[in-house]
Amino acid sequence: GSLHENLELVNLAKKRGYFTIVCDGYKDGPAKQIADKSYDIDVRDVDNFVQMCIDEKADGIIGSFSDLIFEQITKIADKAHLKWYATPQMLKYYRNKDEQKKLLKQLGISVPKHKIISNNFSEIIEDFSFPVVVKPLEGWGSREISVIENSTEVNRIFSKYQDSHLFSAYEIEEYICAPEFNLTAWVVDSDVYIIGIADREKSIRNFGQIPFVNRIIYPSRKIDVVIQQATLILKKFIAHTYQRSGPISMQFFYHNGNIVVCEIAGRIFGYEHELITYGSGLSIEKLLLDYVYEEDVSIENYLKKYSPVYKKICAGFYFFGISNEIVADQSALVRIKDAPYVTDSELFYSEGDTVDNKSKPYFARFDIITDTYENLEKIYLDIVSRASVLSTDGKEILIKKKLEKFN
Repeated sequence: GSLHENLELVNLAKKRGYFTIVCDGYKDGPAKQIADKSYDIDVRDVDNFVQMCIDEKADGIIGSFSDLIFEQITKIADKAHLKWYATPQMLKYYRNKDEQKKLLKQLGISVPKHKIISNNFSEIIEDFSFPVVVKPLEGWGSREISVIENSTEVNRIFSKYQDSHLFSAYEIEEYICAPEFNLTAWVVDSDVYIIGIADREKSIRNFGQIPFVNRIIYPSRKIDVVIQQATLILKKFIAHTYQRSGPISMQFFYHNGNIVVCEIAGRIFGYEHELITYGSGLSIEKLLLDYVYEEDVSIENYLKKYSPVYKKICAGFYFFGISNEIVADQSALVRIKDAPYVTDSELFYSEGDTVDNKSKPYFARFDIITDTYENLEKIYLDIVSRASVLSTDGKEILIKKKLEKFN
């Protein structure tokens, strides 16, 4: 892929002497400027993508920061006979939320209460206590996820989904109020190595909306509490999906002393792999390249050396904007980028752009490295107090809300 999160991967591949081809549907993707060669083929165009791989005599294929990309590369790798850690037969357990939850329940693993949406939508909702979450079965990037607060909202939300035609099926899921976590791991010879567990901190939500994820913090304050239980869950899962190698991630809640799995995915979390490197020294890019070119024993030794040992506290702070507003002045964010505590940053909009939360869900991202959680809080409050973006009519575009707190 050619987006920002792939730049380091392309640089490392070229440094190693690999002829590097970047391919996706983004004609102006920044990684295309530094790769040896590039193509403008959408990853969903499987046949053309496969032919490109065959024509170029590709050794391997890498793309691990999106559920959609994981699914498409699984199909491409199968047709092009490229090394890849998943097969098309495994996809139903990684991409279909209903099939995955069925398997997890069979394995004795807790999942949120859920049901598939049918025409009897109002009858299904009677089995749940409000609020409930509605999400597509095979979605990606948090698209088309809503929260239904009460019975009067049922018909309006259901009509919206029927009119959108973006996805063929949806599910209802109970809304869990509990601490939430992101976990990144790597599988070697059917064994699971935890790379990192992060606190996934969200804002207090608005009526009918899922909350914004404002902070991702590595390592989690509760890593020692959840790591053993989380590792056992992933081992059970891959034993039944037959994943023997490659990346795997999990979003989960920790509720009443028990892990409740929200989702397991066959990928690395986008915009988080850098935080893992900052805190532990482990390079996700090295792992991705080594998977294609090195033996399992080399990867295993590397994982044993670094995971999950963190020397620093690292966090991604995320800001969101109000849809349809035109960006006039974001100079305050530019100044924050230059602050000494900011290690990396990205502004997703330029002045003159119209905010579109569907195509660009984040407005800005700032990566922070510090020594203590206390310092992290001070830095966060400083950034929030300084962050500002004005519209053409002088309106504040950035959404600033308090974080949801749990005991």
